[in-house]
Amino acid sequence: MIDYQTLCKQGQAFQQTKLTHKEILKREIQLFADTLARQLGLVDKYYKANITDDMATTPYVQTNIHSFVEDGFELPKVNFDLGVTLEDAPEIYPKTTHFIKIKATFAQSDRLLFEFLVIPKVAYSVNLQEDEEYRYSKLTESYIQLLMKSLS
Repeated sequence: MIDYQTLCKQGQAFQQTKLTHKEILKREIQLFADTLARQLGLVDKYYKANITDDMATTPYVQTNIHSFVEDGFELPKVNFDLGVTLEDAPEIYPKTTHFIKIKATFAQSDRLLFEFLVIPKVAYSVNLQEDEEYRYSKLTESYIQLLMKSLS
């Protein structure tokens, strides 16, 4: 028979697993954004958010991670925005950041699903065992195509 202490230990282990998976989601979203920046030639490129700012500190590729959703005993999922700032020229303001809303969920412990929320019921699977350099290349290409389509 399972006693209360055993249940408590199992509950603690489950909470730790959820916390670990939240950290994985955050890290993978950042890796997705970094891959997008690399593909667009925007690694380590920044602009001034306001023309009066002293330094350029705002990245051209940005993420906004929203609250994590935990449905009972499922692993956490999260909605986030991934945006690219477009400009006519570096010294011309204002600049416009175009965000696409995306949902990230765990399909398995080693696989994430990314869904562009403007295209319902289409999810892209990402294998966490794949080399980080190439893991998000297909998803990034789909993101760029969706952004191009949205701008036309």
